[in-house]
Amino acid sequence: MFNKIILVGRVGKDLEMRNEKAPVNFPVATSDSYKDDSGEWVEQTEWHNIVVWGTPDFKSGLTQRISKGDLVVVEGKSVTETWETESGEKRYSTKVKAFKVSKIPTGAKASGGSSGGYGDKPAPEKKADTGGYSGGPSSQEEDLPF
Repeated sequence: MFNKIILVGRVGKDLEMRNEKAPVNFPVATSDSYKDDSGEWVEQTEWHNIVVWGTPDFKSGLTQRISKGDLVVVEGKSVTETWETESGEKRYSTKVKAFKVSKIPTGAKASGGSSGGYGDKPAPEKKADTGGYSGGPSSQEEDLPF
């Protein structure tokens, strides 16, 4: 059996490190488009809960590099937590336990833009730290709802 997930999507909120022992949790949105029966394009957004464990230095670096709206590649596996409420109901929560999270530079940020710290000089070419991912953003990236 094989349990591996690769997501390319946008981070839904700024990452926070609550304490050194807790994981970093954040949502990632992925989108899919299709034509309905009437021929109209419908976009469907799916939210994925990401959990990242690691050393405090690793988690701190992640929270400093990645922020809300960033395009990322997440590699990990699906994990489902099960618990019972006080009233006896079974509850489930499925998350992606991430092994690798890589930011894909886009737009002004990718070329140095105003946040790159290069002033009026052209920014040097930057390559995305994609951890071996060779796909890149889709042509539908501009159509994302956020």
